[in-house]
Amino acid sequence: MRAVAVLIAVFGAVLALDAIEGLKPFGGLPAPLGQAAEGFAAFVLGALPFAIVETVSAAPERARRPVSRYLMPLAIWAAFYAMSNLVILAASWVKAETGLARGTGMVELPGLLELALYILLIDFFGYWFHRAEHAVPFLWKFHCTHHSLEHLNAVNSYGHWLEGVFRFAFVFLPVSILVPTPEPNASAIAVVWGTWVIYTHSDARALVLPAGARKVLVDNLFHHYHHGREKRLHDCNFGFFLSIWDRLFGTRVEPRGADFPETGLDGMPPPSDPISYVAHPFVRRRG
Repeated sequence: MRAVAVLIAVFGAVLALDAIEGLKPFGGLPAPLGQAAEGFAAFVLGALPFAIVETVSAAPERARRPVSRYLMPLAIWAAFYAMSNLVILAASWVKAETGLARGTGMVELPGLLELALYILLIDFFGYWFHRAEHAVPFLWKFHCTHHSLEHLNAVNSYGHWLEGVFRFAFVFLPVSILVPTPEPNASAIAVVWGTWVIYTHSDARALVLPAGARKVLVDNLFHHYHHGREKRLHDCNFGFFLSIWDRLFGTRVEPRGADFPETGLDGMPPPSDPISYVAHPFVRRRG
């Protein structure tokens, strides 16, 4: 039943994200503003099925905190899309100017194999970039915004918008050099990827995968362990979509039971509003 619940929530989110992708409801706005509005609307619709499951299955005291759980994080997500659109525009320009919009095709395979390799490489590079974000102080300066979040859920899951600069440079750019971007599947990949990000941050117990499936896939409980406040959990479970990398490279911590760990960072409160969010990596803190 839990696997069925996950499939229903993921499928609903994919449909919502795909609808926004196809309808282009903000096409009349200036391009940067329209793209930011479209991204934010897609996130809201994609997160909605997960937020419903979270609210229905939540303990009463959690369900009564809509502002801290959903409303303020949504305001911060709006700031994220407004600011990160600058990264998207810059990345598009770099890819166009360098001829990487389609990829250089160092590795060319038949359609489905090329698609599978592209997804595998994105996940592999993403795993190592994620480890670097924890190991390199400069990268951690930005990634810690994401880890400062307490009461993690499908909506309260934002990262700092400047992380996209480094992710583009160390994940998407090298993969684009190795493998052509699998058009016309790029939009579908982005939709599924975005949905999985939302899912892995959901705190709904009803959406936890069976332990057998978690040997291959990252689920929300597995990823919440990565966000655990306990020191032993600070450097584990770096996988994004596939959990096999953590098993291969010795960073896997298997969840015990179905309880979600407390999340956040000692001595580093999360952003309280969109302004503190934008400035979060640049504020000096104790500890």
